Amino acid sequence: ADCNNVSTTLKNLLYGDHTIEIACKINSLSRGVDLKAAYTTEQRTSLIVWPGYHSGLTMDSIYLWYDIWNSTSNSVYLYTDISSYVGKNIVFNAVRISNTLYLYINGNLITSGNITAPTNYGYNNLRLGTAITSYPVSTNGYAWPSNIDYYAVRLYNIGFNQSQVNQNYNTT
Repeated sequence: ADCNNVSTTLKNLLYGDHTIEIACKINSLSRGVDLKAAYTTEQRTSLIVWPGYHSGLTMDSIYLWYDIWNSTSNSVYLYTDISSYVGKNIVFNAVRISNTLYLYINGNLITSGNITAPTNYGYNNLRLGTAITSYPVSTNGYAWPSNIDYYAVRLYNIGFNQSQVNQNYNTT
């Protein structure tokens, strides 16, 4: 899915308190079908990304990454091993409260960490399951296709605490 020309709130979501909630099934951590359109040097796939410098939730062959680009040269991030969740129904919550990031899986806090506040970048697009939706094979661009069944995607401009994450997970 590709949402372009997003609202100001959505463009800047990652740079303030927020919660990203995704209910899905990851069928594989390997790249999905990309018709050889993606550079072979790119090892991640997309769960949900704000492209440009690909902030959001991405995956490699083992880890889920929660990145926020700082608009200079680096990202602030957390990561966790998700290899044991492949093929299972799962709910991810990526939360930012002030300058702390949290990753929850199925209502349980998996990891958290303090970050240096990144500079606001203001993305124009939001994409699910890919970083670029329009690259033909000849462009050899960074497509980041994934193999995921999505059930629900919810974005909030508040950072959920543990009880709010659990409430949504139990409701889902």
